[in-house]
Amino acid sequence: MWLPGDPDAGRNSTHVLVAGGTGSGKGDTALNLLTEILSRRDVVVWFSDPKAFQDFAPLRSGLDWAAEGGADTEVMVAAVQEAIPARTRWLGAHGYRQWVPAAAQPQNDPEHSCRADGRACGCPGMPFLVTWFEEAANTLRALGDDAFTGIAQEARSAGISLIVSLQRPSYDQMSTSTRASLPSVIALGCDPRDEGFCLPDEVLAAGAHPGAWGNRRPGYCYVVSPGIPEDRYPSPGRTRRFTHRAVPVMELLATWAQRNGATADPITAGAAVGVAGTAYTGRTATDEPATLRAVHEEDDMEHASGMLVDPEDAGIDPEADLPGSEEGDDAPIFGQDTGRKPSPEEARELFAAALEEFEQNGQMIVGPKDFTDWCDRNRLSRPWVSARLKEAAADGRLEPTNTTGRWRIVPSMAAA
Repeated sequence: MWLPGDPDAGRNSTHVLVAGGTGSGKGDTALNLLTEILSRRDVVVWFSDPKAFQDFAPLRSGLDWAAEGGADTEVMVAAVQEAIPARTRWLGAHGYRQWVPAAAQPQNDPEHSCRADGRACGCPGMPFLVTWFEEAANTLRALGDDAFTGIAQEARSAGISLIVSLQRPSYDQMSTSTRASLPSVIALGCDPRDEGFCLPDEVLAAGAHPGAWGNRRPGYCYVVSPGIPEDRYPSPGRTRRFTHRAVPVMELLATWAQRNGATADPITAGAAVGVAGTAYTGRTATDEPATLRAVHEEDDMEHASGMLVDPEDAGIDPEADLPGSEEGDDAPIFGQDTGRKPSPEEARELFAAALEEFEQNGQMIVGPKDFTDWCDRNRLSRPWVSARLKEAAADGRLEPTNTTGRWRIVPSMAAA
């Protein structure tokens, strides 16, 4: 399979659907693809797995961004949507009609310059981006059956490949528009009634029959994708099996990718940070293992001079007088309605600080239920929080999600 396009060969970039019933070998199929992708120097991977990377843990450190489903995946989807126009503009400005390997290199060719004078611009290259959603039925249930439609229709021109893996790609799982925008498919064993959801009619008519395998032939599959001769579409293939003996090899590959693989370009990383804030960490190249870095950091702490101050205490003036007491400060506040309630101005400041804390902790999707303990501490009600959430959305600090009562935090540096 080829994910990027090749204008010289007349091959288009593609998105991939991996479909198969329980026990059909989707996990091993994914590992076949992912290990190959991570062995390249010009690609970064954003990967979502609601199963907490049960199958993919050995490769996790080689990923540019890993999300474990739920709100983190919702933020990742929004980040992909934001990255598409940003990457498309960059490619167009540098004279690329589609992503090619040269786009991943520093732009030292005057023919691919964004400068008006025609001289080489020297901009950092833009690696290919693979956005992978494992067990995608969970994501589609949370975000709606058309969650990937816009991505599937627009991402290929931006050098982004979407990979969606799920058991049953039927119309009640994903929209027909999304399914039509996934031109490549790896169809593993399935229920005979689901064959029509997995493979094109002409491939089934030519003899392909994944329903005959069910889960009795793990790894048996049909592959339909640009670059493969069409007369081979109905010819069955097999994936390699990954046993426990493959774990050290995968860990070694992840280490290699960590040290030698591509990192996200400023355009892609900027789009991700603009949506996800600290929830997007990216992958930074390193020349030494994490355990050795920890030892060096500890040595640095031992040799550091001066006082060590917590960041939240950095602005405190030790010579300043303490604030005066206020009415109600000494009254007990536990188990009764006494004690001082914050003023409206103080409450709004506390709410803004709470949003900043959520953002710093990487929790970019919030709703009233996330403020339950906060309300108890500050003697404020959930309806009050709901009103403040709506105000924050009007101010550009939050954006509504596809789920009623849930809001996505706009990183403070990007808020209106």
